Formats: sequence, C-alpha cells, structure tokens
Amino acid sequence: MIRITEQKTFRTLYSIAWGTLPFIDVFPICIYALLLLGTGLMIRKRLTFGKEGWLIGLFISAYLLQVFGYIVYPTHLNAFALEQKASFALLPILVVSMLRYDEQAGTFGIKALIAGNILAMLFCLIMAFVRFSHTHAASHFFYHQLSSAVNANAVYSSLFVAVGLLYLLEYYAKGLIRMPRWAFLSSTSFLLLSLFLLSSKMIIVVALLLAIILIARLQQKGIALALTGIIVAAFALTTYTQNPVKERFLNLNIADAKNVWTEKNFANYPFDDITIRVLLFRLGWEITNKQSWLLGNGGKAYHISLNDKMRQYHLFEGNEITGDTGYINYDMHNQYAEFFFQYGLIGLLILICKLVNSLWRSVVAGRKMTGLITSLFAFSFLSESVLETQAGIVLFTLCFVYEWISTKLIKSSQHP
Repeated sequence: MIRITEQKTFRTLYSIAWGTLPFIDVFPICIYALLLLGTGLMIRKRLTFGKEGWLIGLFISAYLLQVFGYIVYPTHLNAFALEQKASFALLPILVVSMLRYDEQAGTFGIKALIAGNILAMLFCLIMAFVRFSHTHAASHFFYHQLSSAVNANAVYSSLFVAVGLLYLLEYYAKGLIRMPRWAFLSSTSFLLLSLFLLSSKMIIVVALLLAIILIARLQQKGIALALTGIIVAAFALTTYTQNPVKERFLNLNIADAKNVWTEKNFANYPFDDITIRVLLFRLGWEITNKQSWLLGNGGKAYHISLNDKMRQYHLFEGNEITGDTGYINYDMHNQYAEFFFQYGLIGLLILICKLVNSLWRSVVAGRKMTGLITSLFAFSFLSESVLETQAGIVLFTLCFVYEWISTKLIKSSQHP
C-alpha cells in the first residue's frame, strides 16, 4: 500500500510538471513540482544515474561549459546562465531516476502535456476574443499577440503545441490514449489550428511534415483522411487569403541577405526574419574569429562584444522612453550558432552529439517517435535559440531524456 501511494504521489508530481509546462512563463509550478519530485526521490534513495550515464554526461558537460564560462568571464550574464541552465545537469538525473522507478509515469506525463497545451491555447483564444471585442484587431489571434495571454514567445508556444500534437497522434495510434473518435479529431484539429495561428514558420512546416508521417500510420483511415483534409484546407486558406500567417512567409527577401553580409550601416534598416539572422551570424562570426573558434567567447559574455558590434554597425539600440531595447542582447536566433559563438566547436559538438545520439537510439530501438521529436528540435534550432530560455531548456531536456530512457527500456525488454 505504501509503495502504491508513493508511486501515485510521484506520478502526480511528474504529471504536474509536464502539464504546466505551457504555462511556465506565467507561474513556475512546473519547476516547483520537479523540485518536490527530486526531493522525494532523494529521501527515498531512488535518485540514481541508472546503468548508463552517456546522455546524462552530455547534459552535464553542457552545464559545465556554463561553469567554465563563468570562471573565465565572471560577468552577470554568465551568472544568470548558471542559474537558468541548471536543469541541464539536474533534470536528466531526475527523469532517468523517476522512469526507472516507475516506467508508467512517462505516459502520465505526456498525457498531461497534451492536456496542458489544449488548456493553454484555449485560454489564449479566449483572451484573444476578449481583446478583439474591444479593439476589433484580428492581429490578437496571431503570433506573439496570441501567446501573450500565457506570457510566452509564440515560437516556444509553437514548439510546445508541436510536441503535444505529435505525442497525441502517436499515443492515440498505440492505444495509450483512449477517447472517442470525435474527441481525438477535435483535439488534434484544435492543436493544428493553434499551430497555424501561432505562425512560427519553421515549426509549422516541420511539425506538419512530421505529423503527416504519424497520420499515415493511423489505423482508422477515416480519421487519417479527415486530418489530411484539414491540413490541406488550412494550407489552402493560408495561401489564397490575406492573413498574418501568409504575410510572415511573404515578407522574406533572400536577395537582401547578400547585402546584409557586406553592408556597414544598418540605421533604420528594414530587417526581415532572414536578414536579421544573417546579420547576427555575421557579427557573431566576426567576434569569434578574433577570439577563438575552438573555445568561443566565454558563454553569455559574448553579448558584450556582440552589442559593441551592433553599435559599430549602427543598429537600433532602443528607446528609454518606450522601454524598447532594440537589438541589444539579441540572441543568435539559431541554437547551433549560439552554442558555437558561446563555446566554440566544443559547445557545438556537444549539442550535435545529443541529437545524433538520440537519432541513433531511435533506430536501434525501433522507436520512430524518438527520431521525430529529435528532428523537430533539430530543425527548430535552425531558426531559434531554443535553449536560451527556461521554457525551451525544460521542454528539450524532459523530451530528450524521456525518449532516451524509453528506448533503453524498450531495448532491455526485447533483450532481457
């Protein structure tokens, strides 16, 4: 009886952590639940590395880079990074310990994440309708204005929704989530709609391609056809009507990217999503080429040199009256570039090793979901510095470690 009660308590805390992830920028219940879970595992002496520590070692090494950066460059930026990225070292140990103690907890956590995403997006839409009733501005239903109801960046909300969508399709196909067909179709359609409204270009494209792979595997062909029709209809509406989603795709000028690489004065320059990323990479490369492409620029401290470069090229520095900070302290909007400019080839290789290790495990264990989730993050890293916020770090760490230990459990059950 004690063991059952203990498991229920730990499952509840684990599920709360997953379920409140989409609200992490509003209230840190997720973090508190993880702290309580870790404390409970320590008290019960169940906190362990497990039989293998390869992935945990990679996560800890990523955190040790933050420590190294702070020792070499003891700035407030690196001090903040130490606190922000502590989950790189602690969460992997916690999740591995939890799932080895209670394998079913993982399923409960994923179900909670799906439910949390639906609740978060419902709240965002309700708040958008409230604001629309006062201003009659359709922009409240799109991008950052939509996700502002949960105080979140639309890119991170898109990533949460995309992960929830993929797990919903996978769990329903495997019978891990049991619900009427109409409820599954409604929930999936709602997450698809949310994905479009959040308007994160890279995540929309990648998540839909991965979702189509899972939809094709559904045994209920009627539902598969219905979902395919919804995706086709959404693309048609986006393509043939005037809407903010279409505008975000159209407001890209690849030709201007060449000019950004050679221009010297960017005062009042009309950046789009491509040109700003090209410029950031250019500036990052210039400071790293002078510092060290092997070791990088000392962690978050690279922002000091980057800000100087921005001033040198006359980028907008903000407005004290309006509180606009301009481009100062912008991250790279590319996680691979972010790790490279912070910690050189060493940091970049650690990140790539995580991704390659996860893809390899998905093949070995025959767990397609691991490969799909890894691919989602790998492509999202091309357009966003996902691991530079607590929301991105916790989602990435929980998903990666959950999938990693799942492949281990599957492999061990196949080869006792």
